[in-house]
Amino acid sequence: MCTVAEGFSTLTGTKEVLDEVEHQWTSLDSVRFNPAWPYHNKPKLTLRVATLERLHRSLGHPHAPRVALIRHENGSPPGVGNQLQAELLLRGLPVICEAGYHFALGGGSTASAEAPTVWIDPQMVAAATTGELPAPATGNRVALLDTGDIGGNKPTMVDLTGGQLIPDADADDLNGHGTAIASLIRAIAPKADVWPVRVVDADLATSYQLLCGLAYALWSEQFDIVNVSLSAHTPGGCATMLGTSLEMILRLCRQNGVRLPAMVAAAGNTLTGQSFGYPAKLPGALVVQAWDWSGNPSGYNVSVPDTASSVYASGGEPGQPFGHITTHDQAQHDIFGTSFAAAVVTASLL
Repeated sequence: MCTVAEGFSTLTGTKEVLDEVEHQWTSLDSVRFNPAWPYHNKPKLTLRVATLERLHRSLGHPHAPRVALIRHENGSPPGVGNQLQAELLLRGLPVICEAGYHFALGGGSTASAEAPTVWIDPQMVAAATTGELPAPATGNRVALLDTGDIGGNKPTMVDLTGGQLIPDADADDLNGHGTAIASLIRAIAPKADVWPVRVVDADLATSYQLLCGLAYALWSEQFDIVNVSLSAHTPGGCATMLGTSLEMILRLCRQNGVRLPAMVAAAGNTLTGQSFGYPAKLPGALVVQAWDWSGNPSGYNVSVPDTASSVYASGGEPGQPFGHITTHDQAQHDIFGTSFAAAVVTASLL
């Protein structure tokens, strides 16, 4: 069993249920202070429910997906999430409780004290290709769940990092990854209307931030495509339960007749120690692997099961990238990877 290595857990359920969890939270001492736990400092758990209707009014619906953050103080004993979930189920409150963990960017770290600059090579854009794609998107609105975007014409973005829930934060990107993804999408499809949803703070996104971002992007009916170029990093090499929370969000959307956008997800890169995981594992996600400029599968692709709905696209190569991200200290980082292959597919679906 995985232990809570990151000092937090997430709760996922409907708004109606999590509102009631918040109401009953102070009565859960028997769960939070179980005397059977062999710890001198028994954990203190604090709950914060995300008011997602701040991002879009439709998320105020009683059956809309809602996510809560549980912070662990004074240690995190094994089984705390399972016991809490079981107690809430006994109270008639169906939720999914998971250990917290991080997502990493497919292209590694380019975090900077100042916003990096991004250059996209137009020759490489012209050379980009994809395999056979499904039907085009029904519109041109793209939710970009990433590090932000300062290359477009939008002065604001949704910011879910650092415990925030800001619908109109000033556009920013201290990493450059999101700006590079958005710039590549716009270079291939100038009509693309890219809406940045920042779920990555510098290098990593928490599962709480990503769950909030996906709940917003999937439920709000504001987008035609959701582009997610992230891959899960689970603590201690443990298997993740993330699919349960994400699939609950999808199920709530479908049960309530929500018009779901297409989801384009990067498969992941072996160069950054990733393996095939969520959100690419989500049912219905279009999983993107990279091929090189000769149309052969790139050596950095992770292994993708045959059951996945997958497609290949140009992802760039070391030495032959789509362009560069240049940080404030003039260090250059090549733009390549399945993250950027996903951007090519997103643009090609518009």
